[in-house]
Amino acid sequence: MKFLFSLTIALGAPALALAAPALTLEAPAARLVVIPEARPDMALTADPRLAIHPVAGGGARVTGASSWLEQTLPWVFGYRCTAAGVSRWGRAIALKDLPTLTARVPLDADITTRGAVFGQAGAGRSLKLSATGCGTWRLAPLSSGLTVTQTGPGQVIASHVDGALKATVDGSGTIVVGQGVTSTAKLIMKGDGRIDDRGTVGMLDAEMRGSGLITVRLLAGQAKVAYDGDGNVRWGRPKGKKFCAGLACY
Repeated sequence: MKFLFSLTIALGAPALALAAPALTLEAPAARLVVIPEARPDMALTADPRLAIHPVAGGGARVTGASSWLEQTLPWVFGYRCTAAGVSRWGRAIALKDLPTLTARVPLDADITTRGAVFGQAGAGRSLKLSATGCGTWRLAPLSSGLTVTQTGPGQVIASHVDGALKATVDGSGTIVVGQGVTSTAKLIMKGDGRIDDRGTVGMLDAEMRGSGLITVRLLAGQAKVAYDGDGNVRWGRPKGKKFCAGLACY
């Protein structure tokens, strides 16, 4: 039988209420369920394989699961994420069996993860997400913006983003924005991954520093593009123009 424990981290002084508490999850493999709410603090619930460490400013660092993973998936070096969970040399751990952390966070959330983390986040106002490792993040609609960095082969899939978008891929990862209208989009590619914005962007600022691909379905305003690699930046234009690559439209 699995026992859960919970910890609520409240902001102490009124002055701190202006800054949302930050959450960091460092685990070789885990699931993270994020529930944005109209609240100034965080409430965390973790199973016993994870440990919660409160930090200054009302945030928390969550660690653990290393010994459990090594026992379940010996010699874990080289494991990989799949749609079904984590695997190595034919042995696998299903998503439902991974240690799970549930976080009730403010509508403007700040989250950092390292490891094979599979995350899902409910609808909120804005999200700052830094994900290092493999695994997949699925984000419900955000009404005021998204700042996201994917380092490694993982992927972040956002269903709808309004407001401002800043997306960075460092490595072979993928960031996809399904819908939305963003006033500005700052898109940075540092590897051979992909950033795909399927919504509408007002102003585009793109940096291609690798061999990856950046695409924007529809760009309404101006584009600023910097190249330092052999990748490509493409965006669609209204009024019948099919797409643009670099600074030329076809």
